[in-house]
Formats: sequence, structure tokens, C-alpha cells
Amino acid sequence: MLNYFKNATKPMNRETNINSNYSIQLISPKNPLLVEAIKLRFEVFVWEQRVPIEMEVDEYDRRCNHLVVLDKQQRVVGTLRLVSQGENVKMGRFVIRKSHRRRGLGTWMMQAVLKIAKQKGFQYMILEAQTYVVSFYENLGFEVTSEEFMDAGIPHKRMSKAL
Repeated sequence: MLNYFKNATKPMNRETNINSNYSIQLISPKNPLLVEAIKLRFEVFVWEQRVPIEMEVDEYDRRCNHLVVLDKQQRVVGTLRLVSQGENVKMGRFVIRKSHRRRGLGTWMMQAVLKIAKQKGFQYMILEAQTYVVSFYENLGFEVTSEEFMDAGIPHKRMSKAL
């Protein structure tokens, strides 16, 4: 699973800079930024959303690539992970630090990851969206593919997008 994105520890090109305040990097599990990304996920999922702590980190974190958004001080303020599933890629664990929300970072991150996944030859991107953000993904071209279901006590829907 690790090598489906080449150059996974290098910053992405200039077009991925939303402005001079942020940059995006695609990182491997060996990158030290992964620790900071997981801390951010705990901040959002465990502390804000009350996801049980034992559900937040799993076996995929050490086997997949992660996208991180860094601020000017090189702090992780957004992250998501990408798990290869044959011809598809599953995006998940998508969070943005509360103080950096509503700045367009989520859309920017998704546009970057969709472009990368398409360039790497994946056919579909799949995800499990919390129900309250389904419209965010629909605006990016994702379609709902399931009824609502509960995960970690939070309502979700499966979604997919052809790349």
C-alpha cells in the first residue's frame, strides 16, 4: 500500500499553495509529520466529536499515505489519509484544526487529492462522510452510495466519485 504515490515525502508543487499561509505535503507513514497529523485527528475526533479513543488509530495508519496541510510555522492544521483498495482509493480521517476552518482548506485539500488520485490511475475515490458534511462532498462531485449508518456513534453515508 505504501508506494502507490511516488515522492510521498516531498512538498507538492506551487499550484497547491492556497496562499502564502499554507502548503500541502503528501507523506509516508515514516514521516515525522504523521505524529502531528494523528495528534490533530485526536483533537478533532476524540476530543471534539467524542469518538472512542481506541477507534481513532488503526492498522492502516502505518501502511498508507497521508496528506497534511501546514501553516507558515510548519504546524499540521489539516490532514487526511489515502488507503489503496485495488483500482480504488479510500479517503478518510479528514480533519482541519478548528481555528483554520472556513478558509477553503477542505475544498483545496480535496481538489489536490482528487487530482493526485486520478494521475495515479485510480478509478474511483470512495469515502464514508459524516452525514452533516454530505453536501460538501456532493459539491465536489461525489454521490451517496448507501443509506445512513452509524460509525463511532456518528451518522455517516458512503460516497464515491469516478476519477
